[in-house]
Amino acid sequence: MSDSQPPLGIEFDRVADDWLSRRPPSTVDVIVGLLQEAIVKGDLPQGMPLRQEHIARKFGISKIPLREALAKLEAGGFVTTHPRRGAFVSEISAEKIEEIFRLRLSIEPDVLRHAIPRMTAEDMAGAGQVIEKFAKADAGDLGVLNWEFHHALYRPSGRELSLQILSNLHLHVDRYVRIHMVFVDTKKESNDEHRMLLAACRKRDVESAVKILHAHIDNIRLAIRDLVSPSASTKSTKQQAKWSKPTSSKPSTSSRGRKRKA
Repeated sequence: MSDSQPPLGIEFDRVADDWLSRRPPSTVDVIVGLLQEAIVKGDLPQGMPLRQEHIARKFGISKIPLREALAKLEAGGFVTTHPRRGAFVSEISAEKIEEIFRLRLSIEPDVLRHAIPRMTAEDMAGAGQVIEKFAKADAGDLGVLNWEFHHALYRPSGRELSLQILSNLHLHVDRYVRIHMVFVDTKKESNDEHRMLLAACRKRDVESAVKILHAHIDNIRLAIRDLVSPSASTKSTKQQAKWSKPTSSKPSTSSRGRKRKA
């Protein structure tokens, strides 16, 4: 007798696929999402110990899914584990800021180059709608909307792996920008640059769009780095010379240029 099972039928397959699409996330994924959001928002500040017994009791779960959740957060760079000491919220440092923004600068201009020729009127209209939402949003929502805008521009590129990497990087960016916004409200300047970037995309001016994007990202890199480590601002910036800064109707100075949200 054959051990093979008869096909279950097209309708059953449809029901199974529908269930998979609507299945609630696992306990691990829920805990990852909640802790990650708390870290990004600053509710769990840098260096804070994450006591497993306390967290497990708060969420009413065992330590097994919590350990798996902490491992995922560590892989994403949000948690650091020290032997015999346990897990802690990752520290914010000038070195990490440099790494995150250098990665953005190496990936995003290339993705935008591939996206612009493929952009449709619908893609651009969607990005424009995000700009309007950004203008009216509270500070706590700017990080999500910032990535929503950039993602709207990058999505037509078809670079799925790059978009996945950038999605994680922007979570870290949101964390750092929230700290920056406590000291400097750069919402309008940032959104003005978004409008300039979208205008260049609408003209299919790839080179101008890439230069605007590079300066847009680099401005916030410098602003946040200098906020976390003021001494870092004395380092050489010769590598920036080949990139032109965004131009607008308003005069811009070096100090203003460093107070913007990417």
